[in-house]
Amino acid sequence: SAEFTINKMPVTLYISGNQTSTADSTVNPQRITVSGDGIMISNLKAGDFQLQDADGNVVNPQTAKAGKYLVALTPAAQAAIQNDKQYANYQFSFMDTGLLDVQAKLTINFVDTDDSNKVIQTSTESGDARSLQLLSLTLPNGYQLADGQTLPTSYQFTDALDQTLTINLKHATQSVEDSKTVTRTINYTDPTTGEVKTLTTQPVTLTRTGSTDLVTHKTTWQDWTTGNWAAISANDIPTFAGYTPNQTNVAETVTNQTSDSTVNITYTADPQSVTIKFVDDNENGKQVGDLIPKQGVTDQTIDNLGLTVPDHYVLASGQTLPTSYTF
Repeated sequence: SAEFTINKMPVTLYISGNQTSTADSTVNPQRITVSGDGIMISNLKAGDFQLQDADGNVVNPQTAKAGKYLVALTPAAQAAIQNDKQYANYQFSFMDTGLLDVQAKLTINFVDTDDSNKVIQTSTESGDARSLQLLSLTLPNGYQLADGQTLPTSYQFTDALDQTLTINLKHATQSVEDSKTVTRTINYTDPTTGEVKTLTTQPVTLTRTGSTDLVTHKTTWQDWTTGNWAAISANDIPTFAGYTPNQTNVAETVTNQTSDSTVNITYTADPQSVTIKFVDDNENGKQVGDLIPKQGVTDQTIDNLGLTVPDHYVLASGQTLPTSYTF
């Protein structure tokens, strides 16, 4: 009889495949192949793999940092493959060539310091651990950089999985102006005709400045300016013989509470008097009887003078006895 010694066929299984993830050190089995000499190991799960650093040390995925790791099968997974009955005639060795690149995640928060540091916009970037990442950032509409804040153009990653960059903003503002015109019209009433005429108009323009918040669109205003309606010179007020205007000094301060207005200058008739006397033409104009005084105001007519010719006299030729008189 003869005896034969049969040795298991040595096969090297290569763990290969490259995978990149952001802030996640979990191996995706679909991106990793385990194969060699026509043998393909399937139905592997994420828990069948482990990470190793450049020195071959096993890395806990729960505490892993950003970086590049070799992907290897766990000892338990290697034993399970070796003990699988379908591979009873093979002696496996394992070569780790798979790579998991765990990139760091950068969260960029734009913060509104005028609104309780509220995050108003967020963006993310990813990059290799300890790499320099160029940034192209723009400010949200209506905002400007807060005092002391600069807009970064690059970021130096560390090896932390999750990293945060905060950019402090404040509300941008825009200067605005406002104006309004308040007009006073000065009229006068012609005492001789009763016609109302315009003497002058006095427009006064008031202004105010403000600042508009370009985020809330609310405007904060400063106080209005003030102005004056100038007094009218007495020389500018029309004069009428026998009449006195009711006002000459019409100066007035104008504020934002002042409305358009009209001033009417009217006239008061001045007091007038007349003395009536009878004279004797035959006695060189000698007064006859007592003087008769009458009072009134300018342009007033006394309709019934109540005059009678003194006793023993008649009216001179061409003379009539008036019954009324206009001052």
